Amino acid sequence: MTVAATVKRPDPLPAGSPLAVSVANLDIRFGDKDNEITALSNVSVNIPEGAFVTMLGPSGCGKSTLLRCIADLVHINGGSVSVLGRSPREAREGRDFAFVFQDATLLPWRSVIDNVRLPIEVGKHAAGSFADPAELLAMVGLKGRENALPHELSGGMRQRVAIARALVTRPRILLMDEPFGALDEITRDKLNEELLRLWQETGTTILFVTHSIPEAAFLGQHVLMLQAHPGPCEGVHEGRSSLSAFARHERHGRIHSGDGASARSAGGMPMSNVVSSGARAAPASTPRKVAILDATLGTLSKNLPAILAGLGLVVLWQVVIWIFKIPTFMAPSPADVVLAFRDNAATLWRNFLPTLLEATLGFLFGNLVAILLAVWFAHSTTAEKAFYPIAVFIKAIPIIALAPILVLIFGNGLAPKIIIAGLICFFPTLVNMVQGLRAASPAMLDLMRVLSATNTEILWKVRFPSSLPFLFAALKIAATSSVMGAIVAEWIGSSFGLGALIIEATYNFRSPLLYATVVIAALLAVVLFALVSIVEAKVVRWKPAGSH
Repeated sequence: MTVAATVKRPDPLPAGSPLAVSVANLDIRFGDKDNEITALSNVSVNIPEGAFVTMLGPSGCGKSTLLRCIADLVHINGGSVSVLGRSPREAREGRDFAFVFQDATLLPWRSVIDNVRLPIEVGKHAAGSFADPAELLAMVGLKGRENALPHELSGGMRQRVAIARALVTRPRILLMDEPFGALDEITRDKLNEELLRLWQETGTTILFVTHSIPEAAFLGQHVLMLQAHPGPCEGVHEGRSSLSAFARHERHGRIHSGDGASARSAGGMPMSNVVSSGARAAPASTPRKVAILDATLGTLSKNLPAILAGLGLVVLWQVVIWIFKIPTFMAPSPADVVLAFRDNAATLWRNFLPTLLEATLGFLFGNLVAILLAVWFAHSTTAEKAFYPIAVFIKAIPIIALAPILVLIFGNGLAPKIIIAGLICFFPTLVNMVQGLRAASPAMLDLMRVLSATNTEILWKVRFPSSLPFLFAALKIAATSSVMGAIVAEWIGSSFGLGALIIEATYNFRSPLLYATVVIAALLAVVLFALVSIVEAKVVRWKPAGSH
């Protein structure tokens, strides 16, 4: 069935207007032969340039599939699709269209203006063929929010950013897949009106998918109807006729946008009884010293349970030693350990520095190798199949058994200790990094495909930033494990370092020094963990406050 969407415009199109999209006898199927699902069957439609066409139909009828087919995101099983006289792939690579997804699909690690700039930074394009991102943000009402992160915006604001990003390439066609479906009615109505204004200003062809009959009628010059699954095209209906009147009546019943005197919310409450968020008084500025004091008290309050628990354990330790009169060589009291810190400060410091060096270099070495291998595995399934089992095999060898082998190969110097510390860090980072690189949102990957991004651009713009929370989770484990690896390596063969000092104190029954050394090693691990956490808070700054 062929449907010619000869759209009625405010300024009527001349006869034989050029087509923006032409679909003929389109068939789309998913799955294999034994479990095949037909998404679209024998769909044909022609849409002229400059039209605003909305697409309606029940859930599962293939509206989004048709849109994705036009955008070269879905494989065609039968029929043909032409976009501005070219194949969907050629149109995609030529930036003839832009796509606005159901979700805003903003990259959470990029600011608002950097999200709008994304299409400029990726793919092949002609120089000077883009709109100014700042001007587009002003056009969609987001001037002044250029440096905000997506999680700092409302849902409606995020969709405005998505629309600005789509318009930055000056596309001739705008494909919109239920972009306002998750928004409240008032925000949705406002964005619909802004979208109409943008269409009138730019003259871009728009194909808009929606489930809302009033929205379809209000926006579309014509409404394209799809039948229930597997959805041939039923026909095209007038958008701004009787349905349009119904849509406008319903919209003005929800909210009257005149002088505000008779405005009402969707629930009928007079708007005069609702305090506007924009009318709230700004909080008084807090003096800097008071702000610092509040932050300090907040940190202490947050960590108070841990502090009290630690003090309680120390007191219990001292009481047990005192009640049961346990000899010092078996279990020293906290007071004895403090005295050991004082009497052996120079010895502790002299052995602390080598362990710090070994743990730090092992941490850097093991994690760097793990990250590079994970990136390689993400690019090459063959490489993963070949080398991932080897990494698992090496991990399965106990470090205590592997350490003597490394000492025999590399000698009793610094190298085997760094390698052992690195091996302990290596595997958790490799596993988490591979998982993180593959955890990128499918919608973000679709966005990059629409932008014709290369694999390298996808890696650095999407996959690697998406993997950072996974990476830092592994780095926190590695930070503490690297200290353990350095100490184990020192046990095997070393005359210096905290591990060697632990062995010496044990053989000489110097229990206070032994305990003091263990405390130093634990504090080193805690400090490294805290440093990684601080770096995470600075780097993964798109996570809302309190989620680190």
